[in-house]
Amino acid sequence: MTPKELKESGIYIGRELLYPEKSVQGIINSLTPNEKILIATNCNAIGTSGVVAVTNKRVIFSSAILFSSKFVDMDVNKITSVGASDSIMNKLMNSDKLLIRDSGGATLELSAIHRDGMQQLASKIKEIQNAASANNTGSSGTSTAVNDLEKLAELKAKGILTEEEFAAKKKQLLGL
Repeated sequence: MTPKELKESGIYIGRELLYPEKSVQGIINSLTPNEKILIATNCNAIGTSGVVAVTNKRVIFSSAILFSSKFVDMDVNKITSVGASDSIMNKLMNSDKLLIRDSGGATLELSAIHRDGMQQLASKIKEIQNAASANNTGSSGTSTAVNDLEKLAELKAKGILTEEEFAAKKKQLLGL
């Protein structure tokens, strides 16, 4: 995907790309196999203008202006909070900042970000995390049931449980 295709695809939101080519190309070049950009927009971070993107795996900020480049990425599943900064100064200046924090203590502060973009970025991150959480719950629930069945079978084999007790517990575990 090229920066032009990103804009044409509807994935990019907000004002026109100010520094698109190298900043967006930095994000595109960093994508791993099976990683896709879901949403992107302009913003400021780490003292420079650039582009932030949310992929199905990471939040990526890239800035490449003249001879300087900056790059930050965060694993979506390690992000612990996403929210607007509601400091008094931001309210007075009618400006928004999106703060993204991860479990390692890192914070990515995005400013000069389009309001719709800010809300959509936050929503997309939470959506990915919720989907991952639902998948993890489902698989761990299945493995727990299998482990419990194995334990019941051992108890039955040792003669601790009768065939009827085993059958009743098996039905209960399987939700039958």
